[in-house]
Amino acid sequence: MSAPRLLSAQRLIPLHTRLKAGTFARGIAGITFGTALGQLLLVAATPVITRLYPPADFGLFGVYTGVVSLAVVLGAARYELAVPMASDEREALYLVCLSFVVLVGTVVAVAIAVAFFGRDVAQVLRAPEFEPFLWIVPVGLFVGVVQQTLNSYAARLRDYRAISQTKVAQGVGQALIPIIMAPAGPIGLLAGDVAGKLGGTARLGALLLKSTRDIAGLPSVKELCRIARQYKAFPLLSSPSALLNTFALQIPTLLFASLYGPSVAGWLMLSNRVVGTPMRLIGQSVAQVYLGEAARAKRESPERLHPVFKKLASRLLLFGGIPICLIGVGAPFVFDLVFGAEWQNAGVYTALMCPAMLGQFVVSPLSQTAAIVGRQGRQLLLDATRTALLVLSVWIPFRSGWTPNTAVACYAAVLSATYVALYFFYSSIVAAASASTAPTLCSRDA
Repeated sequence: MSAPRLLSAQRLIPLHTRLKAGTFARGIAGITFGTALGQLLLVAATPVITRLYPPADFGLFGVYTGVVSLAVVLGAARYELAVPMASDEREALYLVCLSFVVLVGTVVAVAIAVAFFGRDVAQVLRAPEFEPFLWIVPVGLFVGVVQQTLNSYAARLRDYRAISQTKVAQGVGQALIPIIMAPAGPIGLLAGDVAGKLGGTARLGALLLKSTRDIAGLPSVKELCRIARQYKAFPLLSSPSALLNTFALQIPTLLFASLYGPSVAGWLMLSNRVVGTPMRLIGQSVAQVYLGEAARAKRESPERLHPVFKKLASRLLLFGGIPICLIGVGAPFVFDLVFGAEWQNAGVYTALMCPAMLGQFVVSPLSQTAAIVGRQGRQLLLDATRTALLVLSVWIPFRSGWTPNTAVACYAAVLSATYVALYFFYSSIVAAASASTAPTLCSRDA
């Protein structure tokens, strides 16, 4: 009787592993479906939107997106990313509260800067036409960080359905509002971004409120200070690293708008909207699953960390490789037909950027690996080098008098190479973490 009992016990171990893997796969599938559906609605509406707004308006929208994306990185000092890594529910809710407190201070600071130095900001961006719309930046910052924080908490609870529904609502808002507000001018594109991020946050907020019922009272100032010190690696190391990483992604819009004009930036913005943004948002949604599952693996069974990493990377490459290659081949011929003759250059830029888009799709969801294993210091150095190379990849062609197409090709080549380097960096540190028993999540490289 002992032999069958032993055999049964041995089979329970892989069964337990398969159940965890099933949760991971279902989470990825659910969020990917929701994000893809939301972006499908947005892409379907884009041929209408491109006939309501000229490339210069899309360039202005690209400047707004770049500024807000950079602000969102600093909005809550990256404390929102620590929510899935908290040791218990009370600590997780305290991190949510801390994120909101930091966000309020950041929004107030940005609003004051816009009110008193708006013209100077527009001049620095070399986009004077953006000055009348600077007031919406604090609004976009607030909504973006709130959504990001609530998504992190939902990922901790493994409520991937709520996150998926949020992505669908976001796509609906970003598709409909620009069409409805087209007579108002470029503000319609900006308002669509805000409305999209607001979509679905009500359910995520209800999820948070339901969880707070078991936690009596709000955290004291002393408790918030303790939590802030405990997770200090996130503002000190993850924030600068993420800021550099986000800046690298926004270089096409911000630099091309200031150096080559708003129309070139508008073509890049359409390319990013139709191909880059859907792939990036799917990647970000997958990253929320990866962050929750990898953080759990780090706490409970570190040896699972590397297999989770490799499985996700291979699936992303398989899922994104064929569609992106097909888009790269067809984009130069399709864009002018679908979006109008004045958008033909956007198709050329899309073809040039496809290898980098594939690299982003595979590597970006894995970008929280350094934070999970406590290697933010190394990540910061790598991101600083990467950002400098990407700036030079645009600046040198401009100073050399090269055409915008050549500058885009140089930027795409450098961006692709940096994604390859990032992948091998993440793979090496996660392999080391899986082989190590070092338990501390926030102390290394601090």
